[in-house]
Amino acid sequence: MQYVRFAREEGLNVSQALAVAGLPDDPAHAGLNHVGGTVFQRFLKALIESSGDPLLGLRSGQYVQPGSYSTLGYLVMTCSTLGEAVALIAPFEKLVGDMGVTRILDDGDTIELRWHCNYTDPAVRPHMMANVLASWTEYARWLAAQPASPTRVRFPFTIDAALLPHYERVFGCPLEDKSDCCAIRIARHLLEAPLRQPDARLKTTLLQAASEQIEALSSEQVSFSEQVRAVIRQQLDQGVIRRDVVAEAFGLSVRTLVRRLQDAGTSY
Repeated sequence: MQYVRFAREEGLNVSQALAVAGLPDDPAHAGLNHVGGTVFQRFLKALIESSGDPLLGLRSGQYVQPGSYSTLGYLVMTCSTLGEAVALIAPFEKLVGDMGVTRILDDGDTIELRWHCNYTDPAVRPHMMANVLASWTEYARWLAAQPASPTRVRFPFTIDAALLPHYERVFGCPLEDKSDCCAIRIARHLLEAPLRQPDARLKTTLLQAASEQIEALSSEQVSFSEQVRAVIRQQLDQGVIRRDVVAEAFGLSVRTLVRRLQDAGTSY
């Protein structure tokens, strides 16, 4: 977990933030590779509040590693060019988590990657957006083994004037705050930049693995939702619908039931 590495390096009380979210003290060691959005948002909020750092999202982006992106992180390493790597983001970003959705817009001489944040907490959203764009920038520089910069970065929130130099130092390009979207724009020619470790054979293997993981993840989410619907249908037959009874059928509290459904992309 990228944020956990950052927090421990900075001496923050990451154990407390993990506990607030109901996560183990060492998520990676516990084999927890995919954390639902609701749980992850609680963890981030606790970390943000305890740190009091207005640059937490931006600064934690510098701690990105291949494993930060799960299988996708290793898959893009096998690509021949940056363009190949960028094309894999949207189809496989669910492997990283359900924190947001990426769209790629072709604008002639430039390409814009727009990221929509799924999180709703106003205290978390700016940090999440800053982290995502900073992580993309840092990881792309590492993959291509060159210190290239975007042509423009846009954020929908206000950046304090005192903090602006920190953002400019990370991205190395003009910034636009109070924009209508969260986006990073790069020159088209950068898509042709060769990457450091292309491996066509390994790419084929990892593509298959990533596709299977996406399918399994989707099945798991649909499965739980369908189970809940089945219990609700049973209650309808009995003329009564009660959330506590539905939750009890799964051995869960009502609150946990609601969270599980949110993590599966639906609601009660």
